[in-house]
Amino acid sequence: AKRHAATKRQQVGYTEETLQSTPSAVVTPQEAQLAAMLENAKNSSWQDNLRNAADAQVRFMLPGRDVDEGNEKPEYIKRIVDRSEEILLEDKARKEKEIEESNDPHRSRFWK
Repeated sequence: AKRHAATKRQQVGYTEETLQSTPSAVVTPQEAQLAAMLENAKNSSWQDNLRNAADAQVRFMLPGRDVDEGNEKPEYIKRIVDRSEEILLEDKARKEKEIEESNDPHRSRFWK
């Protein structure tokens, strides 16, 4: 499943290389959510995207609306939330690995 997810991320233009290209950059929760939204849209059919857009407009854009109206969140929102959390965890792990590697006394700085 992880291999399939990595392949899907590559297809939609979001890869670990994207984050690694700017090693000091921090992925914010908003950036992670946007990446997850784009990934979800690119991996969904046009019919699903239309349904999701209509739901999102009613849910988030109309003033005075209760976002959930007491109902359970739709599946597309759960996927976006889960994937954005996954992106943040991946970024945190990448940052920790960067710090660990930069603190390794045996690592040659010349060839970095």
